[in-house]
Amino acid sequence: RLSIGIYVCFVKDWYANFKENLAVVSLEDYSQHKVSTLSKLYKFIGVEDPNIGELKAFLYQSKSKNSRYKVDKLKGNMHPETRKLLDSFYGPSIRFVPAVMATLR
Repeated sequence: RLSIGIYVCFVKDWYANFKENLAVVSLEDYSQHKVSTLSKLYKFIGVEDPNIGELKAFLYQSKSKNSRYKVDKLKGNMHPETRKLLDSFYGPSIRFVPAVMATLR
């Protein structure tokens, strides 16, 4: 499961091979601008823009999949040592993301 968060190592290779067929969207951009981000992606893949009202309604009723379940919240927060280990493991990859994203724009 640890390797899931290190996709940035592959983005440059994907871009080198698929340039005009690769769209990269940051989670921050998507989270803050869902409708405009999805509209850009619809245009990128060559399909008709959805009805904006329907898209907004769909996004409004869609539950976030990136949140903790109630039963997990009962377990409490992550142990500080675990957080430290994960930060040291993912840190180099995370710091590399802005530079990679800048080369793709």
